[in-house]
Amino acid sequence: RSSAASDVYKRQGCQFAFGQSPSKRAKRVGPAQSDNGGKWDTTAWQLVFQDEFDGEQLDTEKWRTWFPYSDDGSDNCKGCRIMGTSNTIFRDDLVSVKDGLLRLAVRAKASEWYGLQKEHEGAMVHTKYARFTYGRFEVRCRIPSGAGLWPAFWGFGGETEIDVFEFCGEQPGLFKGALHRWGQPKFSTNGRKRLPDLSKDFHTYVVEWEADGISWYIDGELVQYRGRFVDKRGRPLPACDRPK
Repeated sequence: RSSAASDVYKRQGCQFAFGQSPSKRAKRVGPAQSDNGGKWDTTAWQLVFQDEFDGEQLDTEKWRTWFPYSDDGSDNCKGCRIMGTSNTIFRDDLVSVKDGLLRLAVRAKASEWYGLQKEHEGAMVHTKYARFTYGRFEVRCRIPSGAGLWPAFWGFGGETEIDVFEFCGEQPGLFKGALHRWGQPKFSTNGRKRLPDLSKDFHTYVVEWEADGISWYIDGELVQYRGRFVDKRGRPLPACDRPK
């Protein structure tokens, strides 16, 4: 499989996963429910987007190599090739496809974009397709390790961001999955799970986004769940406090 083989699914029918409630909250939110494990079942999903990167170059009908924040979707804007306050400019020549692998490279090279001076150059891809509410998002990849690296797979729409994964290159065994609301009021819930060094091999990372919650999986195993009804600190709300 490719280093970033990407699959996106839409839901057909119903399926639920439950994560364990914090023990200190158990009395308030009720008894904990847990998934007994086992591999995921994709039969309830309809595949609507996929790329195995089996060509000789990136399929530009499916992907961009910048953020389409300009009026016409081109890279003609300050934020199109720079993410926030990061010290990196995204360059097309650092994106390559070969032997069924998508390769996203970095280099220590100072450069400029729209008058902004940065010390490094890197690579990213942004899908042109996956724009819908609720679905399953999957990537099989091998993350890099090393100081200053920040591999991530995430989606953003409106005021909401879902991070399928983020890693600090110094800690390739510390998985981070998150949900952020950047509007008002702001809200973030972050999950972390310490695992063996994930940079040593390919792994499959998945988010299943449904109306009542979001589930995170690694290699078919549930590692994190966030329900829809939580307070400002990300804690589950008791049933009597949930909106009707």
